[in-house]
Amino acid sequence: MAKITILAVGKCRERFFEEAAKEYLKRLTPYVSVQVIEVKEAGRLPARIPAEAYVIALAIEGKGTDSVSFAEHMQDLLRTGREIVFLIGDADGLGNEEKERADELLSMSGMTFPHQMARVILLEQLYRGFRISNGAPYHK
Repeated sequence: MAKITILAVGKCRERFFEEAAKEYLKRLTPYVSVQVIEVKEAGRLPARIPAEAYVIALAIEGKGTDSVSFAEHMQDLLRTGREIVFLIGDADGLGNEEKERADELLSMSGMTFPHQMARVILLEQLYRGFRISNGAPYHK
C-alpha cells in the first residue's frame, strides 16, 4: 500500500482539530497508509525524512492548485512508488533548510491558517483527492 507521512512541528493542542484529523485519517485508511509524526522544532524535520521520499513543504509562497489537480498529482506521485512526505511548520512556518529539502512547495491558500488547521485541511484534501481519483461521490 502507498505511504504518506505528514511531518508536523508541534502537537495538535485543540481537541476539535485533533478529532477532525483523526476522522480524516480513519477515512483515508482504505486508500493509503498515512502517518502523522510530530516534532518539537522545525530543525528536526529533515532528520525524519526518508532519503528517497518525495517531499512537499506547505508554504504560503508555494504553488497553489485545485482539488482535482491535486488529486491527479498525488496519483502520479504514488505511481512512482516513492513515499510522499508533507512538511507542516509551526506558527512561523518552515525554515529555509526544510524548504530547500522539498521537491516542491505547496500553498493551500493565499490566506494564513493556524498550523493545526493546516493539518486538518491537508488531510481533508488528501481524502477528497482519493475519492475523486476513485470516482466516488464527494461534495463539491
